[in-house]
Amino acid sequence: MSLPMAARAGLLLLCLGIVRPPSQAADRKDGAPLATFEGAVITEAEVRGGALAELEALELRILRDSAAQARRRHEIMEASLDRLLWEKLLEAEARKQGISVAALLEKELPAEAMDPTAEEIEAFYGENEERITVSREEALPLVTGHLRQQRQARARERLMKRLESEHKAIRVLRPLRFEVQSSGHPSLGPDSAPVVLVVFSDFECPYCRHYGGTLRKVAARYDRQVRLVFRQFPLPSLHPDAERAAEASLCAHDQGRFWEMHDLLFAGTEGLGENQIEAMAASLKLDVAAFGACLRSGRHRDRIRRDIREGSAAGTDGTPTLFVNGRYFGGIRSFEEVAAIVEEELAAGK
Repeated sequence: MSLPMAARAGLLLLCLGIVRPPSQAADRKDGAPLATFEGAVITEAEVRGGALAELEALELRILRDSAAQARRRHEIMEASLDRLLWEKLLEAEARKQGISVAALLEKELPAEAMDPTAEEIEAFYGENEERITVSREEALPLVTGHLRQQRQARARERLMKRLESEHKAIRVLRPLRFEVQSSGHPSLGPDSAPVVLVVFSDFECPYCRHYGGTLRKVAARYDRQVRLVFRQFPLPSLHPDAERAAEASLCAHDQGRFWEMHDLLFAGTEGLGENQIEAMAASLKLDVAAFGACLRSGRHRDRIRRDIREGSAAGTDGTPTLFVNGRYFGGIRSFEEVAAIVEEELAAGK
């Protein structure tokens, strides 16, 4: 039995914590008691304080889930548009040539042209042999199928682009973009750059270390057209020293040395304990007393918490996560992939 529209809306607001369930008084203050005994009280504020970590984790999960659902909805729409446009362009081209769609596909994507060569199969097997867990006899047909699918996908993509151009197709569905703040955070490149790369990262994440180098190369290639912004997303459940490292990077940022500390933290072969981080600060000739006082005071903890919250609201649930002008790209991308995305954004800006 489906709920009426108003009831569904009310349930959604309840789940998001925007309204309280009927059993809670709408005008109750945080100081109101949730339990009493022998004249003593336990207030709502005390209860919330006792469950702060769990409530924060739940809120972050709700934010991430909401962003993931938005991405999934957009992916479904994009896939449906691609499918319908592909079908209609094929029909239009087939009519233009006076042949059937099947004949057009056979002409443009001949089956025999999709088969990889023996040299390609051997080369792929040799490059990936250490990761292949089955025998050579079992692996070669799988490799052949994989390479054939890659060829088919590339050939279809080339045909699609050609048909879109020849038939003057225009896509109006734009990429999904999240609002990801970049101002006021450590960055490289001019504020006026038309493409902004915002990476959410963790100093103990080995993938982040590699990806950081890739993004620096992209920023260097495009010079004043790209700004690279670093935002904190430590994962203490996986990396016990990540929060301390995040604070250290921002304490160094206070002295104008964020990127130098960034590089030392990621290099961190001796670990990221307190002694190691203090040694890094000394090697950078920072004001060590001010740096130590900053680190001990926890001055930047709220800022890191805001980064985590804002990253979660945009769908970040692991590191590294990259946003290119608000477009979400989770996981590691190659230099070529990131450069291609930058090119798309530059072309769209024109």
